[in-house]
Amino acid sequence: MTDMAGVYVAGCHDPGSKAFLTTACYWKNGVKNDLSGAPPAVALSVFVYGSDVYTAGYYYASDQYAACYWKNGEMVTLYDAEWAEAHSIFVSGGNVYVAGNYFNGEVTVACYWVNDAETRIELHDTVYSFARSVFVSDGDVYVAGYYSGGSYNIACYWKNDKETRTDLSEGSGSTANSLFVSGGNVYVAGQYDNGPEFEACYWKNDMETVTPLYDSAYSEAYDLYVSGEDVYVAGMYVGAESNVACFWKNDAAGRTDLYDADDAYAKAIYVSGGDVYAAGYYQKDTNMVTCYWKNGAAGRIDLLEAGFVEAKAVCYVP
Repeated sequence: MTDMAGVYVAGCHDPGSKAFLTTACYWKNGVKNDLSGAPPAVALSVFVYGSDVYTAGYYYASDQYAACYWKNGEMVTLYDAEWAEAHSIFVSGGNVYVAGNYFNGEVTVACYWVNDAETRIELHDTVYSFARSVFVSDGDVYVAGYYSGGSYNIACYWKNDKETRTDLSEGSGSTANSLFVSGGNVYVAGQYDNGPEFEACYWKNDMETVTPLYDSAYSEAYDLYVSGEDVYVAGMYVGAESNVACFWKNDAAGRTDLYDADDAYAKAIYVSGGDVYAAGYYQKDTNMVTCYWKNGAAGRIDLLEAGFVEAKAVCYVP
């Protein structure tokens, strides 16, 4: 083990109950590290590369959100001319890749940045579009998100640029929230309209190979991680009394409920050494509690109870 070893969780907190006063932060092994940026600020992604901790998100600047990332707490602004958000970060070969979106004056544009504001790759600029996840494999940049199909959104992923887009649904609404590349296959987690409800699911490579995860009520998949031949997906579904945080392993039958006493959400998942880490938050009376779970409900570690607090991402360094 090194001094970098442990569980990292990215998110935000506010001692009151107002989401527009949040401070971006990350926890390392339960110790909170606040990040710079005027509230509301949120860290939506975390990535550890060598001895450096990278987080991505946004902060408030001049009546709008500004997309940014932090390296060991030092902010790098990516776009602040109009409304912008950074949703996902990945570091490979010494380069920093950040997926997000910005408003160009007419529509919201899905994009990714490489290292800084100077290198921005636009992915869809004719209709509203959103980039939610980035993954780099063998020198190729994969970005998952969705764009407006008129009356509904269309989940998709891009490979390197706008010219290579793979749609994941047609004829009904869908969104893509997370992407993972393993063994040459592209896995994307999100949800699609199954008729009665929006249902959590993941796709493998294209729209022809979709795995539904919960069809009894509204559900959503927020994040996924592939370990060997197994696909782990974090999300939630609407239960009898509350929203239930959970994760699935491979399919609907492999569901593990994490918290159902009150509304709860599993927003992120990471697998290492056979252990499954899921991060999220749950409601407790009038407060919220951010937490992570290790290998199920019994392994819950509470990080902070506050008026408003969320966990958005997790990773583990052995």
